[in-house]
Amino acid sequence: SAPGCPSQFAGDGLTMAPPLNSGADDEEDDWGCLLEADLEADLLECEESVAAGQQTFAAKPAAIGSGAATAEDRLREALKKSPAASAGAAFNADVFFAAPRTLQEIAAELQELLVEVDTLRFERASLMASLTHGPLRPPSAPAADGAAGATAVDNSPFVKPPPLDLNPPSGAGGLADYQRQLEVMPRVLFIERRLKLCMGDVDKYQDSKDISRDALVVNGAALSGSKGGYSAAVDAIASGLSASESGQSLAWQAEATERAAQLLLSVLNRTSSGFAAFEEVLRLFDCPDAVIISPDSAAARPLEAVVLGGCAMGRAHTRYVVRHMDGGGEPLAVVDTEFAFRVSTDSLRKLAESRPNSEASWPSEEISASILLRRSA
Repeated sequence: SAPGCPSQFAGDGLTMAPPLNSGADDEEDDWGCLLEADLEADLLECEESVAAGQQTFAAKPAAIGSGAATAEDRLREALKKSPAASAGAAFNADVFFAAPRTLQEIAAELQELLVEVDTLRFERASLMASLTHGPLRPPSAPAADGAAGATAVDNSPFVKPPPLDLNPPSGAGGLADYQRQLEVMPRVLFIERRLKLCMGDVDKYQDSKDISRDALVVNGAALSGSKGGYSAAVDAIASGLSASESGQSLAWQAEATERAAQLLLSVLNRTSSGFAAFEEVLRLFDCPDAVIISPDSAAARPLEAVVLGGCAMGRAHTRYVVRHMDGGGEPLAVVDTEFAFRVSTDSLRKLAESRPNSEASWPSEEISASILLRRSA
């Protein structure tokens, strides 16, 4: 017999007999004595299994990566097998799905409405600030005091948007699945963010670099960061704060106005506002296996600051382009974002006042901000 092979398995091409026992040693001997015919049979069986799996995948491509649709289909099948359906009673499974879809559609419409309301609120305040303190103020008009235009600013808190049960394309299983999910995703979203204000977080060096590559509009007056630089941007915002607070009984400390302007600029610049917007775009649209996302810096509008009626507002626009992973072809989507916030000038004054001593930490405050997202293409 062959070495290491039980005598009942020895021979020339004889069919192997099953072992007399099922111990571990016998199993090792089985593997050591497989014949070529057995290996070919195992290989053929494996190839047939792979072919069957490929046919199943090809027959149901839409089921891959479409968890919501698959779950709904399974639930529909279960409802059809319910006792009521089996008894022949009239049964409409659509009733279980119509209400959630309707609520989702209403929530998406409310999100779009909130985006439009927030945009119009900023535009109204910007126009009033330009008429009251900015370049649109008539030359013969007297200087307005801090109460002027107060009714043009809505200081009410942000309205929380209704929740959306999103299935963002960032979780897609491939390009085809990505495009399907992108098609059904709402085109306009209102995303709430929390924004921390603290003089201790102000980085003047980074802010100076940012503004030198940007443009800024304060109360309707435009300035170029490449010409005036950081000091001109801070002076423009500080002038807006001073004009808004003129005539008020509570005076600011000598350096508090400048520090408040620096604080506003630090949360408005591209490092802060752009990071928050890009983070949300990646969360919703980034799918490394299917697409690449890049900022369209040339399309970004100037930074905007409005100070009016005891309220300071900021808005920063950025645009992002979603393309196929190879970077070719037409964009799959163009995403415009606006990072927006507003804070009372009283809060700014308290945050910017001098500390009791140099070792005391700067006070901080968290406010609500929003990212208004619009998708086209």
